[in-house]
Amino acid sequence: MNAISKTQQNFFKLTLIPLSIAVNIGIGLIVKSLNLPIYLDSIGTIISTILFGWQIGLITGVLSFVFTTILSLNPFAIFFSGTQAAIAILIYILAHKGWFKKTYSTIFSGIIVGAIAAIVSMPVIYYLFGGATGNGASIIVAYFINKGLSPVNSIVISGFIVEPIDKTIQILIAIYVVKNLPTKLVTTISNNDLIKRLKSAK
Repeated sequence: MNAISKTQQNFFKLTLIPLSIAVNIGIGLIVKSLNLPIYLDSIGTIISTILFGWQIGLITGVLSFVFTTILSLNPFAIFFSGTQAAIAILIYILAHKGWFKKTYSTIFSGIIVGAIAAIVSMPVIYYLFGGATGNGASIIVAYFINKGLSPVNSIVISGFIVEPIDKTIQILIAIYVVKNLPTKLVTTISNNDLIKRLKSAK
């Protein structure tokens, strides 16, 4: 890679991070304001991970939640930064294993990422918030508690219902965006062979 293209790539990285953060915050805020039982707050994290690797994805995800809390859009978001880090690392691993080439394997990847995200988030939801984090998923937790389940069981069941659905939707959206980026733009912003494989996948 020559000096000019390297400079261009670094420029696009610096541009992509705040753009991806804005995507995470903006869509996440819309979903939260509608009180939907999903999150959709990691699409930017997934896109930046696929384009530039897990480090950039992790930075994007964590900063998204830090700024969301600082701006008082969701005071609880920062406590789930570890979940964003886990998502970035998992997306990177699954992408390089070729799990995003086909729709069925992409959906299965979403289930896996969702399950891990649920496991990482559960201690925070239970010990810090008692199951009530102020988002739509809390309604599902409350539903199971009202049915007589313990808070722990309610959080576990809710997590394994909501997270796989949420993460599958987000991954499908992110993969669609990446696959439909102009080839010339992709060549400029990333020397990642993964992008070429994704764009050539049927």
